[in-house]
Amino acid sequence: MAGPPPHIASQLHTLGIGLLCLDAVAGSRGDANITAAIAHANGAHAIFLDGYLFDATYQVDIKTSMLPIIMMDDFGHASQYSVDLVINQTFSPPESLYRNREDYTRLLLGTKYLLMREEFQFKTSPRRTHPQIARKILVTMGGADPENVTAMILNSLIGTTEFEMFELIVLIGGSNPHSEMLEDFASRAPLSVTVRRDVTDMKTILSWADIAVISGGTTCYEAARMSLPSMALILAENQAAVVERLGRWGTLINAGWFNTIDQRELAEHVLTLAHSKEARMALANSAFKLADGQGCRRVVGEIATLCARYATPPSLSSG
Repeated sequence: MAGPPPHIASQLHTLGIGLLCLDAVAGSRGDANITAAIAHANGAHAIFLDGYLFDATYQVDIKTSMLPIIMMDDFGHASQYSVDLVINQTFSPPESLYRNREDYTRLLLGTKYLLMREEFQFKTSPRRTHPQIARKILVTMGGADPENVTAMILNSLIGTTEFEMFELIVLIGGSNPHSEMLEDFASRAPLSVTVRRDVTDMKTILSWADIAVISGGTTCYEAARMSLPSMALILAENQAAVVERLGRWGTLINAGWFNTIDQRELAEHVLTLAHSKEARMALANSAFKLADGQGCRRVVGEIATLCARYATPPSLSSG
């Protein structure tokens, strides 16, 4: 019965969110039955799913709870969808991902429904100054980075002839197994590198940076919201289509798969962007248009409507 990483558990506690670890195989029928029982015992109005283990069979099982079922999805991984709401908040996902769904399954697709933390729910574009040469670089490859792509990026920047001009902040998550190595690297690096772990002031850091080298996850949208010129590396299959679409839109630079780009090529991408104020301004202008920061309000409204429908018995026809 594995629990979440300690930093996740701590964040949930801070937010006043209860945490229960189930004594069942994740994604199994036992998981669905226990989850439904806990939901009813606690007076839950709905069940919210997020994970690739929640396949077509699991959805059928959890629907027996007779509660509204909402599911986060970004990949169209299930062979059939029978939940009430599917939320895919990525950029321009095709509806064809969900062609195999029940008639009652409603789709909330695109960045109109992007769920962002409160600090990113502003309506006006942030004031950002674009220097002639970008020197402050943010590097973050998500919470875990098992392949240690972060180290590859740092090595590529040190390999440039202009590395001394850069000042770097490297963000790592609590699940990163390479933290000690990266902190040691930072202490010996011939340029300014600060490693920060489990940050809670993401907006401040995004405001600080001139450019960012990121993975194709949530940070893409947060950086876009802050009009931060970025280039993204694809670390997993579920990131590929999103990064490719964002690259075509001009919201970020698609640097491709992490395991196909060499260090010299990556460094050239960074240097080119650092020296082109015009390119950075164009990326920033396009990025801010990606979402309006009101996705949470829209999703909450949809969930409230769904729950109200379940709470109201259907009227019987006179016939």
